[in-house]
Order: sequence, then structure tokens, then C-alpha cells
Amino acid sequence: MGAKRVLAIEDSPTVREVIRRVLGPIGFEIIEAESCQGASEAMEGGKPDLVIADCNLPGVELSRFLRTVRRGGADVPVLMLSAGGSGAPAGAADVLYRPFVPDRLISKAIALVAEVSGAA
Repeated sequence: MGAKRVLAIEDSPTVREVIRRVLGPIGFEIIEAESCQGASEAMEGGKPDLVIADCNLPGVELSRFLRTVRRGGADVPVLMLSAGGSGAPAGAADVLYRPFVPDRLISKAIALVAEVSGAA
């Protein structure tokens, strides 16, 4: 089985780098996008196994992007990164609050991918 693909939608290069450095070494292939438009273009190259997205992308309708992903028939879990709030936003499988520790990102990513692939 090949590497699981993670689409990281985050406007902060630092946070994208953290995702890449944490999940890359344990076998995830990280595809990066700074915006939902970039994420849509990245998905043309194939469906990811997990989407990690910033809840607060500037000037972007994240909920519309999530509906587009779902409308395409993709059963892709979405892990939202949030600075605070209550619960996962509509369309998200889970939420990870900032600041987060790497182990928490790893455990959530593995659990969400396993859940969809039926290995959980």
C-alpha cells in the first residue's frame, strides 16, 4: 500500500511546514495549498486520504470548498485546525486546537485515515 495523501490547506507557511515535518516521516505524502482555490487544483491530481484545513483562511469560503469535496463523492475526512471555538465546523470530521503538540496531530491523522479505510 502506498503512502496516504494529506492535503494541507493553510495560509501559514510555518504551519504547513510543521504538518510536513510531523506527518511526512511517518509515511504520509503531504500536498500543500495556501488557499481553497489551490486545494481544488491540487485535488485534480487525485483524491487525498485526509484534508487538514485552517478554519480561518482569509477571504475564503471554506464551507463551500467542503461541500464541493463532498459533492464530488469523495469520502475524505477533514481535520480542521482552529485557534478556539466549540467543536468541529460543519463538514469536518474532527478539530485540532492550536497550539497543538505533534503527537496529537499524528494520532488524529492516523485515526481519521484508518476510520475511512475501514481499518479502525
